[in-house]
Amino acid sequence: MNGPLVEYKEISVPFRRTFKTALREANESHSVVIKAVLDDVVGFGESCPSLKITGESVESVKDHFPLMVERIRPFEDLVSLVSMIDSVEGCMEGNTALKCGFTSALIDAYMRKHRIRMSANPVKTDITISIGSKDEILNEIQMRLDEGFSAFKIKIGLELSRDIELVKSIRDSFGYGISLLLDANQGYTKKTARKAIDSLYRYEIDLIEQPLPAWDRKGLAQIGGGIPIMADESLFNAHDALELADRVDYFNIKLNKSGGIAEALRIASIAKARDVKCMVGCMGGETSVGVTAGFFLASLINAPLVDLDSPLLMKENPVKGGIRYEKDRIFPPAGFGFGIEGVEG
Repeated sequence: MNGPLVEYKEISVPFRRTFKTALREANESHSVVIKAVLDDVVGFGESCPSLKITGESVESVKDHFPLMVERIRPFEDLVSLVSMIDSVEGCMEGNTALKCGFTSALIDAYMRKHRIRMSANPVKTDITISIGSKDEILNEIQMRLDEGFSAFKIKIGLELSRDIELVKSIRDSFGYGISLLLDANQGYTKKTARKAIDSLYRYEIDLIEQPLPAWDRKGLAQIGGGIPIMADESLFNAHDALELADRVDYFNIKLNKSGGIAEALRIASIAKARDVKCMVGCMGGETSVGVTAGFFLASLINAPLVDLDSPLLMKENPVKGGIRYEKDRIFPPAGFGFGIEGVEG
């Protein structure tokens, strides 16, 4: 048996509207789709890098790609596949988005070769509303309500007074029958985070995500009380999970941060042991290739919260196959493995 042939291509897809958070602003996504060919069976993965989060760019993914290819060895069974994935993940520091795309493609190829389907039930996803004017946000929430969504992740973190007024307006306009999750993307200090929690508690917020800078893990424990806290940019690997387990209520596990499914499962096992709830999320800019891998992870760990909406924020879908959306539900792919048939662009 020969080892898989692995190659990549860069893709970009425009967003429906400018995707703006406290960290960045973008009008289109940029990612690298990785294809692994194993005995004429093709598997797909996606690297969606972020200089602000993973410290990577599309250029760095392409530059380091040959180092990953050097780790490829033939594999016949699941044990040898896992061994190779460990070798790939451990071959360099960081570069988690590259590792994610690479290992996802190998897993997909293996599942297709052995005709393994995802045994998964549909899951409910929230929908992300990026920063904009109050009217833009209220109009977008109404549009998504009409499409069948009931859980909304609202991007905040630029200005406290603006955030408080926005949340009040959302509740005044739509009532308390919808779920609100707030994502500050590291935008607050401990002082403003504490004020935010005290002011927003009355509006029945499900959780507030990463209110503090990624490095301030201790601070996340010091602002708690009233609204559950979720770690995102502070959480990359199992070591981070051990440090954060007694400081937050939720982990947001993203494959492009963890470096792939293997490390993500280690994070999830720590969460289970330490009674921390998990969300499976995605990077803003992942196509259905990356989100299908995220769906696979969510099904493996039975995640109580899912934020796998990135393809719904794009003007077009360059991916044929993979997961399927019906309103706010995500359904598993129809084919074997990740079920990706091709990627345009």
